[in-house]
Amino acid sequence: MVNYKTIKSNNTKQVFWVAIGGLFTFGFSIISSMILSRYLSKNDYGTYKQIIYIYTMLLVVFAGGLPNIYSYFLSHYPIQQGAQIVKKISRLLLVSGFIFSLTLFILSDSIGILLNNHALADGLKYFSIVPLLFLPTLGIDGILASYQKTAQLAIFNILSRLLMLIFMICPIIFLSAKYEYVIWGWVIASFFVLIIAEIFKNKPFKQIQKNNTLLTYKEIFKYAFPLFGASIAGIMISSSDQFFISRFFGTKIFAEFSNGFIQLPFVMMVTSSSATVLMPLFSKMIYKESSITDIVRILKSTILKSALIIYPLVIFAIINAKHIIIIMYSEKYKDSAIYFQIALIVNFFNIIVFAPIIMAIGKTKFYMIVHLLIALFVWIFGYINVLIFNNPVSVAIFSVIVTICKIGIFLLFIATYFQQKKFSFIPIKQLITIVFHSLLIILIINYGCMLLCGFNFNSFFIIVTFPVYIIALFITQKYFNLNYLSVLKPLLKNNN
Repeated sequence: MVNYKTIKSNNTKQVFWVAIGGLFTFGFSIISSMILSRYLSKNDYGTYKQIIYIYTMLLVVFAGGLPNIYSYFLSHYPIQQGAQIVKKISRLLLVSGFIFSLTLFILSDSIGILLNNHALADGLKYFSIVPLLFLPTLGIDGILASYQKTAQLAIFNILSRLLMLIFMICPIIFLSAKYEYVIWGWVIASFFVLIIAEIFKNKPFKQIQKNNTLLTYKEIFKYAFPLFGASIAGIMISSSDQFFISRFFGTKIFAEFSNGFIQLPFVMMVTSSSATVLMPLFSKMIYKESSITDIVRILKSTILKSALIIYPLVIFAIINAKHIIIIMYSEKYKDSAIYFQIALIVNFFNIIVFAPIIMAIGKTKFYMIVHLLIALFVWIFGYINVLIFNNPVSVAIFSVIVTICKIGIFLLFIATYFQQKKFSFIPIKQLITIVFHSLLIILIINYGCMLLCGFNFNSFFIIVTFPVYIIALFITQKYFNLNYLSVLKPLLKNNN
């Protein structure tokens, strides 16, 4: 029988370290966006965001699901074979990175024409070396999480993102405010990140006798192929809104949409950290035929703890979206606030981390089929949506609805697979209580601000109200039978 309390405590600590790295990752990302938004013109910033859009879309295609399989296989094989497994997958990523770079360079002119931005072609040519340098670094989170080396993962994320920030921002501050300088800085940073990644990828296997692995390339491709299909479909789903905005509403609207239609960074930090830790854990538990009850309890606990952190932040951000956007991107991007509010709705649902379980039980084919069907639906009806409403806001709303439906489909599948009730994984009552508590407190605080400062209280006052809001949540939590500090308790215990 699995020691649930031990797993729960250790799981929280592992998530904590992954989250620390994620905090810095998203923090550096936000800082770079804030700086770039202020230094670059809207056209240059829009072109830069289009390069990121193209890169992100093709990255999923050329990565082929390979970064996600480290956790699965490393949890099934002894650590003595781990180094060889990492080398095999890394070689595949290196080859794929070379093909990606070559493809990006050759198709740059055609992509510029497709997205109706001729300046995009030159930017993609400059950027084309990045995939070759970056793809071999993917999957390091799965490697270190599999061996519970998440503290090292946090260090790697902090170092790599700091390098990226320095090399991308310094050229436009000290040389010239052009997007080309940002791209060149990215290329230089990617080279150093590759070197650092190779060092950290080998850390778990130091002083370990290395043996040849029994894992074959055939097994790798057999598991990775459905993930590859699902990844392509997933990027088709997530990139459809950006394509429609870019194609039909222009570069400036695309810049506003890109800055606004984002999930709260802390949310992605928590959910991605949970997924990183849960994937090898669930894979090992299912491989050893552990109790389904333990799996349900761990997932339910993860969702509740995620909500205790995420929901109050999401509520605060929705209510104060306009001021947050102005603080981050300046007054010229205030129209991005509506996209921000719409995108935040997803954060109430994506705390349900379903991918680790789907992959751990080996149902990657089903995972792929669902994503392919949704991708087909999104592009057909997304285009119809543009024709009917001809409004970028409707594109954002449609995207959110599809994402919520996708989460619901996978949740129902998991419940059916484990022969559980539909919502047995979700602590619904507690989630509703957290939403009500957070909403009540922020409305009271904002009403008090309006009485003191008038209806046009400034962004600085919003910054001041946030700590007041957090303190008020802690003071009143006992009246709502909530315990926000419960998330931190496992971190305060020693490891012995």
